[in-house]
Order: sequence, then C-alpha cells, then structure tokens
Amino acid sequence: MTITQNVDPQLYYNLSPENIKQVEDYMADTMTATWFNDSKNPKSKQKTVTAELIYYWMITLEIPVEFEKWHLNRLLTLIRVCNIENSPKKKMRKGDVFKQNSKLNAERRRMMNSRG
Repeated sequence: MTITQNVDPQLYYNLSPENIKQVEDYMADTMTATWFNDSKNPKSKQKTVTAELIYYWMITLEIPVEFEKWHLNRLLTLIRVCNIENSPKKKMRKGDVFKQNSKLNAERRRMMNSRG
C-alpha cells in the first residue's frame, strides 16, 4: 500500500497499534458514494481476488494502469461499474412490451385527437 518506493522495511516494524488501526480504517473506507443493490445476487461462490485478477480486469476493461494507485475499494467499485455498464441490457418480457406500446399509442391518440 506504500506509494513511495524504496521505503526502509524497518519503518513498518515501528508502527504503533494506533498507526495500524489508522491504516486499517483507511483501507476499509469505501472512498466512493456509489452503492450496489445486491438483493438479486446472493453471495454465491465468491472467489479469491488476487492482484493478478484485478490487473486482468483492468486490462480487459481498458482501465489505465495509473489507476492501480487508487484506493483499492474505489478501484474495485470502478471495475464493478464498468462491468455493469458493459453487460447486455435485460430484455423486456413480451407482456411488458405490449403494455408499454399500448400506453404509448394511447398517449399519441390523445395528443393527435385521433381514434386510431
């Protein structure tokens, strides 16, 4: 999580419990206002997320490598948003299409003062 390169490893051994708690709190913060409704997606077969998997997602979604320095939760939210936006839209059921078309036709007949 250290952005600065070549940090003396001894520094990490000198962190106080308070410092470690601050780092944990920072990592747990979502850093975004985006939220997802997971009610349709029960927690099924969650796989372990590795750095290599995150890089794969970034490459697949054409997310610039500079984003790797983002807060992890923010990066994962971006990846999730990209997946949602790139997924095929759900098709309407035939009954819903018929209802929507009937409603549109009725509105147009009212606007045009027509009976059909």
